Amino acid sequence: SLHKDGLHWNQFGFDFSGAGSSSPVLGRDLLFQPRAQVLRDAYLSNNAKIFWSLDHEHRYPKELEPMSPAAEAIFKNLSRDGFVRIDDFGLDMDELDKTANWALSQRKQKNITVVLDDGACVMARPPIPALEPLLSNQTVNQAIRGYLGQDSVMHGYKILRLSKRMKGADNYIAADWHHDRAGRRLKLFVFLHDVANEGGRPTEVANGTHNLVYYEFEQYATSRYDDKFIQDNFDIHRLGGKRGGGFIFDTNTIHRGSPFGDHKRETIILEYHNNYKCPAIHSLGLNVPCPSGDQYMLARKI
Repeated sequence: SLHKDGLHWNQFGFDFSGAGSSSPVLGRDLLFQPRAQVLRDAYLSNNAKIFWSLDHEHRYPKELEPMSPAAEAIFKNLSRDGFVRIDDFGLDMDELDKTANWALSQRKQKNITVVLDDGACVMARPPIPALEPLLSNQTVNQAIRGYLGQDSVMHGYKILRLSKRMKGADNYIAADWHHDRAGRRLKLFVFLHDVANEGGRPTEVANGTHNLVYYEFEQYATSRYDDKFIQDNFDIHRLGGKRGGGFIFDTNTIHRGSPFGDHKRETIILEYHNNYKCPAIHSLGLNVPCPSGDQYMLARKI
């Protein structure tokens, strides 16, 4: 049966986390079996069917490029959990601070900085030359190519501040449990200061939900979930850490940015896709944030 072969389903969608556990070939082939196609056609919305097809080959690649041991460790953690913590990205944090402090203060330059709810949330999109060592870091890039496919691209980045003015979910669209409605993609967070798990407004993730193919991707409302249900049914991880470190995670994971805390949180966020995914989505006219629009665009192959 499909269940024995590792395909499961729950309230949210089809869960591929067990598929291919005995054999990667099984995981690849499961999608194309007639019995799986029946489920696809019966239960998935039009957009969900597209993501089923677009993402599956990268979930079970036919082969992987050679990786360094460090890159392989990052890749394996991403594949298992949907996220991986990084202790230190090796960046010049003083230079990043200078750029962030300048950009977040440019409130009259709407093409650079956007201020929401009287400063509860501030986003800035300047060029950041001090990120170059990260953009060319082959350990990180090898792991990301392993996860998204060899033709992967870093689409852009932004600086995000969650300030002390933020008092709850009404101030921050990402404060509800959600997925990004974009299927398999990665975001990389760099902490501009220490981010505490308690009081630091960390990102929180529901472990292992990255392999879900949700029943419906079209509507914003259906990508948002009840807090109590998520807390009761999933293993939740808070992704705090030290200045200069951060994490990488799959935004198909059910996650949220905690709006509650005693301190501000400032991060730089980079976004990665398979190079062919967003053009395919655009050609089909889908209302999907691929790539996200609120960032400094680069579309740089890695």
